[in-house]
Amino acid sequence: MITWGELAKSQIDPEKIEEAIQRLIAEHNADPESHLGPGGSLQSHKAAEIIDHLVASVVADKIRDGEIDLRKLVADRYMMITCFESSEGWNAIDYYYGGYDFDIFETILYTFAREGAWILLGAEPSVAFPVVNFAKNPFFQTTICFQDKNYQEFYVTVGLRDRNAFGFKVLNGTLYAFWCHNWNAHTHEIEGVDINVYNVYRAYLDSEEGKIYFFVNGVLKYVATSDLPSGTSTYAIMYELDGSEASGLAVYLRDLFFSCGR
Repeated sequence: MITWGELAKSQIDPEKIEEAIQRLIAEHNADPESHLGPGGSLQSHKAAEIIDHLVASVVADKIRDGEIDLRKLVADRYMMITCFESSEGWNAIDYYYGGYDFDIFETILYTFAREGAWILLGAEPSVAFPVVNFAKNPFFQTTICFQDKNYQEFYVTVGLRDRNAFGFKVLNGTLYAFWCHNWNAHTHEIEGVDINVYNVYRAYLDSEEGKIYFFVNGVLKYVATSDLPSGTSTYAIMYELDGSEASGLAVYLRDLFFSCGR
């Protein structure tokens, strides 16, 4: 009986067929470019991370604590991290029958029970140089608790909320995603969030996709896709609390993270 694999490849090439198969397999396995072409398994792994970890999980399951040093951090964007330990550097602190108290891990904005009372806390460079470019992926995250569900009107936004901005709005206990383009404001109601406890509010504008993503406690709540803010702003972040004559109000802030491409 003739074993096919023991036959020579041809009359002029004595290499046996089975030997040729094993040689080609070894060469293929040794080739670093194998499977990297369109549709190849390594190309799919590179694009979608499907072999041994989920998409966006690399930091969680591949990098141990302390393995990233400062040389690996980006230098192409403005960044701010604060727990409001001081009012120094906050270039816009205005109020009318309202005020603020800065403490460790808790800053209070409040108004008195008076018609038209308000307090505004804003981060802006003293030289009024734009730190927000809406074409360069601005992002913020902040932790907030509201004292009262009634009467108040509150905004936290990147940029000036009545010009070009995005963030969150609370009006009489209802939470909204908020964005504004050239004085044209939009809202979308966000349900199922108890604003009288500390929640983490996060929003970012993906400039390439042309979308604003709104999260509460890490859960995506809404995506805005039209009439998005544009241009630049000197104000990195703005907190504004407007009260009423019916009740004194308070909002508690714990932290703030902000970044935007230069």
